[in-house]
Amino acid sequence: MIRKFSLFLLLLTVCQFSLANKVFDDALVKAKLGDAQAQYNLGGMYVMGQGVAVDYKQAFYWLSKAAEQGNATAQCLIGVMYHESLGVAQDYEKAFYWLSKAAEQGNAIAQNNLGDMYEHGHGVKQDYKQAFNWYTKSAEQGTAIAFASLGNMYANGEGVTQDYKKAYEQHSIAILNGYAKGIEKRNEIAEKLSTQQLAEVKLEIAELQKNIEKNKISNK
Repeated sequence: MIRKFSLFLLLLTVCQFSLANKVFDDALVKAKLGDAQAQYNLGGMYVMGQGVAVDYKQAFYWLSKAAEQGNATAQCLIGVMYHESLGVAQDYEKAFYWLSKAAEQGNAIAQNNLGDMYEHGHGVKQDYKQAFNWYTKSAEQGTAIAFASLGNMYANGEGVTQDYKKAYEQHSIAILNGYAKGIEKRNEIAEKLSTQQLAEVKLEIAELQKNIEKNKISNK
């Protein structure tokens, strides 16, 4: 089982806080005036300890204000904080609520984490098809860990017809995009494939990775 929510630092790496040329006092003034981006940046400063001591409660306070104004990344972070009990009591239902908000706006990390909640029945009834759907949306945006999750679902036949070739493919894409933890699982799946199947899927992987790299370049 892959756990995503413990990867809070990964989330912070992906959801950057636009802190260039900003100082804490300036962000605080703007945040108090209701500026959603400033509220988000201020929350990020408290999370990262940038210009101020790390304080998850203050981070939650300001990120909540940004989330309520529709900031998708703030909504994603609030969802993670509810799930991981960071600055607030753990509440899976509220985590699900905020991650859903962010996922619907296209936030790839939220989509991945929403898939995790559906897969494990946290804050919502377990639903493998919904999990597969949200992992797919996240993977389409290049989220490495989402590919690994899809690989597991293909391997186990959860939410999708069992397919070891697809499982191998998805784990391989995850590895190529930085999720090294999938190597052992991919190797286990490889033992279930014939030499011909491995040769075929490796060609498919190369083509898929080319498309992912093209998308990365076009999105810069």
